Amino acid sequence: MMRALIAGQSDSVALAKLAKGRMRTKIPDLRKALTGRFREHHGFLLKQMLDHVEAQEADIAALDERIEAALAPFVAQLELLATIPGVDHRSAQVILAEIGPDMSVFPTAGHLASWAGVCPGQCDSAGKHGSGKTRAGHRTAVHRPRPDRLEQAHRPTSDSPSRPTPTRPRLPSHHRAPHRRSMTKDCSG
Repeated sequence: MMRALIAGQSDSVALAKLAKGRMRTKIPDLRKALTGRFREHHGFLLKQMLDHVEAQEADIAALDERIEAALAPFVAQLELLATIPGVDHRSAQVILAEIGPDMSVFPTAGHLASWAGVCPGQCDSAGKHGSGKTRAGHRTAVHRPRPDRLEQAHRPTSDSPSRPTPTRPRLPSHHRAPHRRSMTKDCSG
């Protein structure tokens, strides 16, 4: 309908008949909505907007192709992640891009959950219980993947051609070694 308006079609009946799918049931309402003044400059502006939307859709499609190509070596991991309830293909891509395929950097599943910020906090001291609010998590665990980070996931480093470049920062020291003080007394978040 928009392309017909841009081309100069002004008959509301003919424009309404261009409706597809569920919009066909609303043809009388479409006739009313399409009756009005639509001048040449409106058509020009509408064409600019549609061209912009189509250019963005083309950019998104190109990025999707690039992401798929970068994740091609990890198809098995993506399929396994997609078996988790609530995780679709896009979410699996994000998880793999942020965490990486090598889970050996996390000693336990709890360390991974803590790094991602999905386990509740604990603030207990002297028999008093503080907030159990879940912390924000690591800053890279909540962002969408960038195409350059996806490429780094399997780009060799200069010192070891067969070893992939890490896609996330190293774990903070409090995740690697025990504290001197008790973990239950840590209320800093």
